[in-house]
Amino acid sequence: MPCSLILDSKMKCITCKLTESPDTADQACTYDELLQAAQADCPRCTFVLKCIRTGAAYIEVGDILQVAASSDGYVTIHWSGGEISLEVFNEHGVEGAELGIRRLRLGHFPSTTEFQTTTTTIQSWIKECVGTHEGCRSQIQDQSASFTCPKRLLDLSNGTLVLRENLGQNLRYACLSHCWGKINIVKTTTQTIGSFKTEVPLDQLSKTFRDAVDICRGLGIIYLWIDSLCIIQDSPEDWREQAAQMADVYQHSFLTIAATKSHDGSQGCFSETSHQYVAKLLPGYQDIYVRQRAPLFPDHWTQLDKNNNYPLLNRAWIYQEMRLSPRVLHFCNEEVIWVCRNSQRSETGCNDMDYNDGKSFKPTLFACVDKAPRDKDQFTWHRSVQEYSRLNMTYESDKTIALAGVAQRMQHIRPGDRYLAGIWEKHLPLDLLWMVWPTPEVRKPRLSRYPSWSWASVSSQVMWDGIWSPLRSVTVRDVRYISDGPSHMGDCATSSITLQAPLIDVKSLLQTQVTPMRVWNGKISNTVTPLEDIRVEELCVHDYKPDSPSDGSAPTGWPPAIGGFIIPLGVNVEGNFTFCGIHVIKKLGSGGYERVGHVRISHNALLTSNYTKFSQRLKKDDTLREPSMETLESTSRAYAHRIKGLLEGLQVSDIVLV
Repeated sequence: MPCSLILDSKMKCITCKLTESPDTADQACTYDELLQAAQADCPRCTFVLKCIRTGAAYIEVGDILQVAASSDGYVTIHWSGGEISLEVFNEHGVEGAELGIRRLRLGHFPSTTEFQTTTTTIQSWIKECVGTHEGCRSQIQDQSASFTCPKRLLDLSNGTLVLRENLGQNLRYACLSHCWGKINIVKTTTQTIGSFKTEVPLDQLSKTFRDAVDICRGLGIIYLWIDSLCIIQDSPEDWREQAAQMADVYQHSFLTIAATKSHDGSQGCFSETSHQYVAKLLPGYQDIYVRQRAPLFPDHWTQLDKNNNYPLLNRAWIYQEMRLSPRVLHFCNEEVIWVCRNSQRSETGCNDMDYNDGKSFKPTLFACVDKAPRDKDQFTWHRSVQEYSRLNMTYESDKTIALAGVAQRMQHIRPGDRYLAGIWEKHLPLDLLWMVWPTPEVRKPRLSRYPSWSWASVSSQVMWDGIWSPLRSVTVRDVRYISDGPSHMGDCATSSITLQAPLIDVKSLLQTQVTPMRVWNGKISNTVTPLEDIRVEELCVHDYKPDSPSDGSAPTGWPPAIGGFIIPLGVNVEGNFTFCGIHVIKKLGSGGYERVGHVRISHNALLTSNYTKFSQRLKKDDTLREPSMETLESTSRAYAHRIKGLLEGLQVSDIVLV
């Protein structure tokens, strides 16, 4: 039925005799079937065929394997070279039922992101944000009473570029977010700052810097903050002072200009749209256009893997700039994208959305709080660290410094809490349950400047997995922590955490390769260990994720040859009924222990091996019935609570983590 994808409720394809509503016409056919239906004068088939011939003319007909058209204005072509999607646009967004489309997409068709061609669109976004977004307006009002401008700003007035200091309060300025890259860019140093206060030579600036100046002037913004020009680059004192203020610099800016598509300063902000993404007028229509679908702007930081379209967003320093800026103007390869607290807008309209679900790129730190389970503050922090830790860091010594702005804002909503090199004191001991994930291909030595119990000590992506409750037998006896500089910078001069907790020798835990699973009916003899017979000695490790030890080697199996102890810290009795802890070993030359891994602990009564046993019994005994889900959940929970009680009943000892 080739025309099932191209019919609406009023038309009948003479080839397949099938009628479809535009709201349900999301089906596929071969190119030959589509051609046959079009030749039989089916309007929808003819329309889709024109879209293919116009928007994907470079594809040979014989290479097309399948065509799919959707009712929301997309045509997908599966061919020998892969898969592409075409977007169908209408300049007025009119109804498209006569074409079998629910509604034609309304879009602008940029062929370049040059400011002269995009200025009207950008100004309309600013007008909408300032005039109608209550959240964006209230943020500006809250800031105006107490905020002092950055120590240095570039003054763009009078047709020159001048570095000015201590301008006071309530100035509207923009920030530039950019990749430094490997090219040599103009910087403010102790040698150049004097002359820059007279004039910064515009012709010596990188293309990205010059483009940012043009954008600001076009928008009527006369002050601009650029890190390499507003921080004295060869002054460690000035660098640390200004780095500590980074949260204020970006959060109190009017706008952040992001050179999102550029690897370095030579590529600038602007670009010409690639030919396949340039909209083409569809033959026979006055205002209907088609183009190949451009790469979608990512909704989440995790979508950036192996994505070279947005190199800026893979930089660790950029994370807090995007999360703290009230408005961001992304200059991408194919179009300009606007993001504010309320919405996301794009020139084509294909990347438009109104925020109501906490998307990661929403440039406000606490976007995801409303959707966070239980402890919203902690969920926000764990999610931020997971997103941040996967990004590229040129200097590992910047690990916590590049996240200092986010940490500083978290301090504002966590009164009385203390920031400890990447974790929070009031959420000990559960904040210690981070794990390296995914396992890195190449392990790097642990970063000695951070304590081993901090995620900042490893050069890998980390995460917290699951919702854990602390064991009652674990208490925090003492935290000794002296910051080296402002606390939100994350550097420390002294750091140790003393826990009182059960200590399990790693050699006493069994090794298993099976995965966690709900326990099967405990009333059936020989299926699982009876509840009353469970012993601590039967506990096993079913998942072990090593950190990166200080010598660069890492234990890969269980039990690890380096020995040590397992400290059980948390239990999850709502999900997979497992227990979680950390692996620690004695640190040479110290009276304490260092963390070297993350462990999940279980019991054979909670593992899939018992499902296999029970399945075999079911096949042999017709009188047995598989227990209900309610029974399985209840039995599993009973076993988990039994194991939890055993762990909490173990003898406790004091142990110092360093």
